[in-house]
Amino acid sequence: MQVRQVPVPPPVVEEEPEVVTKTPTGPIIKKVEGLTFELKECLKEGNAVNCNFIITSDYFDRVVQLFLSSHGGGHVVKFYDNFGTEHPVHLIRMVDKESRYSKLKHQLMADNPIPVTFRFENVSTRTTIIAKLLVGGSATKNNQRHYFMPEFRKIQITQ
Repeated sequence: MQVRQVPVPPPVVEEEPEVVTKTPTGPIIKKVEGLTFELKECLKEGNAVNCNFIITSDYFDRVVQLFLSSHGGGHVVKFYDNFGTEHPVHLIRMVDKESRYSKLKHQLMADNPIPVTFRFENVSTRTTIIAKLLVGGSATKNNQRHYFMPEFRKIQITQ
């Protein structure tokens, strides 16, 4: 009697499902010089990008200035895209004021959040990510001015 060997099937290996890590979808928050900057989103409109923030002066009233052009040692609002191209801010809107020149100044009341929009123009349609966004300005409390420039990185631009 001849014994035939039946091939044994390979063991079943259960694979773990692939885990996809997503970029955080909530706001990005930075605190600097007694101010809280909450980046809500950056939206693409044709060749422009609008970055919407909520800014709050923590605990004290402060006068805030946001710079469109070189003031205070280069503390300006600008971003670098995923190709390394620098984009200076074109317009700043804070509550009911807006400026396309030099700076925008506003009195912030303690713990009262205000909306701020930074508009950047002539942005390539291929730009999908803001590699680095800098918010340059100053905050004055009790006649003492402090410059700031919080940095936000890897921001997905929403179409």
